[in-house]
Amino acid sequence: TSTTSGAGNSSQSSSTVQDFNLAAAGYVIRATSVGSTAQCNCCTPSMPTCGGRTTITGLTITDPAGAPVTVVPNGSVNQTVQLGTAGSIIINEQTTAAGSITVNALHINLTGSNGTNTNVIVASSHSDIDCLSTAPTAATRVATAASRALAS
Repeated sequence: TSTTSGAGNSSQSSSTVQDFNLAAAGYVIRATSVGSTAQCNCCTPSMPTCGGRTTITGLTITDPAGAPVTVVPNGSVNQTVQLGTAGSIIINEQTTAAGSITVNALHINLTGSNGTNTNVIVASSHSDIDCLSTAPTAATRVATAASRALAS
């Protein structure tokens, strides 16, 4: 499920994937719910502020030998979990620039022993806004938002 909106002084987007299940490079990654939100505001006309967050419930990872991999999403931005030599998962991946933010709830990048690469982004939200340097009216601000929910 994805939603976006933008008008006046703010833009926001959200994305949620339910019952996520991915098998790649011998690992099995599951989550009951994976979601992200992104929002940008023009509280001060020339200084946009942007922020985002991720919500993940029921995250489980099983390694190629069938053993559980303990992972606790802690809310930190760009929390990286190494999965042996196969690759990594970034939880709450956030990329920012002036007046914009992209939040990916999960960014999974794994390479199997056969060389097959799996690069998956789950629940991505983007928001940006252009706060003009002169005190604009709400109608002259540009706000955009985009989100996408991806699951394999």
